[in-house]
Amino acid sequence: MGRHRKDRVEVEGASIWPQPKRSRRQRYRVSYGVGEHRKTIIASTDLRVTVELAKRLVRNSERARLGLPLSQEDKFFEHAAKPLPDHVAEWAHALRDQGRDPKHVRQAEFYVSAILFGTPRADPAAKRKRGSVSKVVLASLGVVRIAEIDPVRVQRQLAVVKRATGNATANRYLDHLAAFLSWGVEKGRWGANPCSSVARFSRTEERKVTRRVIPVAEFGRLVQTTAAEPVRGGATGEERSRNYRLTVATALRAGELRKLLVEDLRDERGGILLPPHVDKTRRERFIELPPLLVAELLWATGGKTANAPLVKLPTNQARVLRADLKAAGIEYKTRDGQFDFHGIRHASGAYLLSAGANLKAVQSHMRHRSSKTTFDTYGHLLDTDRRGAMSLLVSFDDELRKLKRQTPNEVRSGSPEFVVEGVKSPEKAGKTEWSDGESNPDLLNAIQPSSR
Repeated sequence: MGRHRKDRVEVEGASIWPQPKRSRRQRYRVSYGVGEHRKTIIASTDLRVTVELAKRLVRNSERARLGLPLSQEDKFFEHAAKPLPDHVAEWAHALRDQGRDPKHVRQAEFYVSAILFGTPRADPAAKRKRGSVSKVVLASLGVVRIAEIDPVRVQRQLAVVKRATGNATANRYLDHLAAFLSWGVEKGRWGANPCSSVARFSRTEERKVTRRVIPVAEFGRLVQTTAAEPVRGGATGEERSRNYRLTVATALRAGELRKLLVEDLRDERGGILLPPHVDKTRRERFIELPPLLVAELLWATGGKTANAPLVKLPTNQARVLRADLKAAGIEYKTRDGQFDFHGIRHASGAYLLSAGANLKAVQSHMRHRSSKTTFDTYGHLLDTDRRGAMSLLVSFDDELRKLKRQTPNEVRSGSPEFVVEGVKSPEKAGKTEWSDGESNPDLLNAIQPSSR
């Protein structure tokens, strides 16, 4: 088979030796090629399979060196022999070349590596800081090549992610893994996506956060009280109060607020020019602001450079908002739901809808593609809306109490059971008659509001 040199095997110009044992399965390394074209890969756990792999790799390398074309099968074999981490690194490099956002590339590479190669476990002895350790701890699948990816084991990995974070995050892991595998198929690295049978998790089964909207009076108390509060999360009370007012005026998300720069403030137009990379829908938009808020932002950003952040959000916005709500005497969570920072965005749309604003105008303000999303998600019923609806029912009940019940003889004679004051009966009207099964038009007009 070849000549042995201690634990190294030489086969037709390729060297095979066992790699340091890091797991239960012992793998072999193969080094082949000539000069600068020499490559080293991690092969199988079976020595005989590794020897056959080394022979084929040497033949393909020689054909490539002589400029001879490789068949599609040989190309697949060449890429199949390459370690998966190298494929993942090249995929991430291709995303950078496409101009993708660096943060997106890092996240995509992390998601794929976490599913295939596992995540590093946190040191229990180390001091755990909030947000410093990932909630998901995945064990390595032990895969090295594309042919070793098992969709059943991948589905188990995603189930671990689901239990730790939820269905949406597990689907995000799967989406990035599918994008990586589809890229390999498109580039001719392998013939098919081995995880095409892996099922997504249903979003309807996931428990959603129920948010509530506080009345305008309570929101005003929150703004006024926060302005006098001490520094929390690195932001002063005035800065946090201004952030709450800016959020309810623009309906911006926390991530979008953090990306705003001083140069995005347009004092001559009286608002903020939202760049495409800041907006979630990747469109440039202009948001008009109240004049007093524009003046305060100009005063707060005086002396700052154009590329400095426009607003300063606390390091832990959720915790800081809870403290501000407590100081203002407002409950964070009730039976109607919780009021978190994203709830301020909900309040922005709910206040406009409650004030009678046009639904299309509110949709444009919230930057939604569909007005159904605006109404169903952000059309919260405020306490004032409930009281207004109840007052209408009370008024209707009062009108019903004014109805005079007729005697049984009058009912049998054809008169309606209820008569509204001011509405003439058929006998008194003379010309107004109706047959059995039809409704009295005068009675309906008296009870139902006019459609005109």
